[in-house]
Amino acid sequence: MKLIRFSFACSRKVPFYAQLCNHYLDYPELQVTIAWHNSCFILEAEGNQSQLEALAASVAKDFLYSIWLTDAKMEEVAERIGSRSALSHLMVQLPFCNHCHPQFSDNQSSLFGQMALECPLCHGEKHVPGEVSLGGLQELAAQLRRCGEAKLIWAGHRYDFRTTPFADGLRAQVLVCNPNRLSAHFAADHHHVLALSSLEKPRVALRAKEDHQTLVHTLYDVRFAWSRALSVLAEVLRQQGMDYLFYHTSDAKMAVAWVNGQWSELAYASQMPLPNPLFGIKEPLHDSATIRGLRADWHKGKVKGKVMFSSHTPDTSGRETHALCALHGGNIESGVLRNSAVVYFSDQSPGQLAVLDHRLNTEVFFMLRPLPKTGEQLLHELETRGRSELVGRFTTEYPDAMAEMAYTLFQGERDNLTTLFAAAACVMGLASSGLSKQQLADRVVAAALAYRGKNAHRIDFAFDESSPVSGLDFYQTLASIMAFRLATNGDDSLVPKLAFGIMDSLADYLATWIEHLDGKHGIEQVVLAGNEMGNECLAQRIAVRVGKNFSLFANRRLMLDGSNLSVGALLLKQRRRR
Repeated sequence: MKLIRFSFACSRKVPFYAQLCNHYLDYPELQVTIAWHNSCFILEAEGNQSQLEALAASVAKDFLYSIWLTDAKMEEVAERIGSRSALSHLMVQLPFCNHCHPQFSDNQSSLFGQMALECPLCHGEKHVPGEVSLGGLQELAAQLRRCGEAKLIWAGHRYDFRTTPFADGLRAQVLVCNPNRLSAHFAADHHHVLALSSLEKPRVALRAKEDHQTLVHTLYDVRFAWSRALSVLAEVLRQQGMDYLFYHTSDAKMAVAWVNGQWSELAYASQMPLPNPLFGIKEPLHDSATIRGLRADWHKGKVKGKVMFSSHTPDTSGRETHALCALHGGNIESGVLRNSAVVYFSDQSPGQLAVLDHRLNTEVFFMLRPLPKTGEQLLHELETRGRSELVGRFTTEYPDAMAEMAYTLFQGERDNLTTLFAAAACVMGLASSGLSKQQLADRVVAAALAYRGKNAHRIDFAFDESSPVSGLDFYQTLASIMAFRLATNGDDSLVPKLAFGIMDSLADYLATWIEHLDGKHGIEQVVLAGNEMGNECLAQRIAVRVGKNFSLFANRRLMLDGSNLSVGALLLKQRRRR
């Protein structure tokens, strides 16, 4: 007889894993004990070889991959640490699992289309409103193929589907109907496929294949079906030869980013539950803080999050402090409370490199400054900064690109990398009329991800010291990109190399600056934060360049640009807004 322990280490307490552990308390033949111990779900049983092999096969089938899973192992142990007591957990909102999904979503199954099918593991039938039948979904699929668009109402949410992208200025959202042909359309690595197939079914940013016949080479928010109705619809469309379709929905779901070799939640998606509270937190400077509608409250060592539904709820900290909030938010989760730095890039708040020393004093090394509102103003600023000859030569060589630049409007906040990349897209010949700032920036990121070489152009990222807090001279950066574009004689095949050079050069500059801060303050950890870390190429280059000499950390229990800010604001040294 052997005593075997299954351990599932998680960065967040996964409700379905807790529910599964409780389910296994009724496992026949073997006495199973369970626990939530040191951020691990524990399942233990003692038996003979055949009994344990059967249990292991069952566990492997039932415990679906979660993006919050950090390690899983099975080992023989001397004694139990679990008990027969059920685990407490948040409500499970899983629509299907490996047990029920093949039965109602496989057209070869006799139960195909029975979306109210009861499941003893996930109980996903509780989330089926009964509003749609198989026949209704088949009619919807026929309308989609006939008219190119259709709509669905499911569980109080509206879904608009199209066979072509929506002209809304946003990154296109894609529902994959045939997961087996994902790689025929999108550049997806193993970790992307795992996330798409996971319990959470998050949105994952993928670039289209360069040689795709219909998809523009840019980024797309890709998802696998995340409800029973969508699973059946996708199967019906797959049978008809449709591999993917575009959608809009009021059913907002989590978007994730691959940062430092792990998945992190980018920002808050409406109606999504907040993760479990943080425990063991020493008394902060403030008992409560609110940023972007997310509030963090501290009470007796516990920090709990809350969504503030009122649009009139003011932020307790200004946007210029968000990088320091992210620094504290990363430190609280990691347990490193001093001698740390943060690389914070966000399209909502000014990008910064900041440091916290051993005395808990902060220093902002640089803070990005806003670029002009229009491309015409940006070109004029370049000329007034002594680059009129370069702009003139570039306009002569690439009049169409400069025309696109002149008519480009940089919407929203402009003290970020997204605005820089949008301007760079114009310079690099990636722009076309009608594209939004985000869509322009996405084309540059997609081009950078497509580059497979190791060497790239060195792009300048110089300091702008014209104000008390230094910024980065993005005009010099754009001039550098213009110079390389001229040197390559407009060879479009070299654009991916140039785009990669932008990301790699910025990461290399960051590594140099952090080494300087290390010599001054001593840096034990570098926190990576902000929703622009969703740029996987930049995040990878930072991991290579900065991670070579410093320990990197990205929030997993908290978000990269949401709950981490409100939690971190509890430690912010500042007088509160009134």
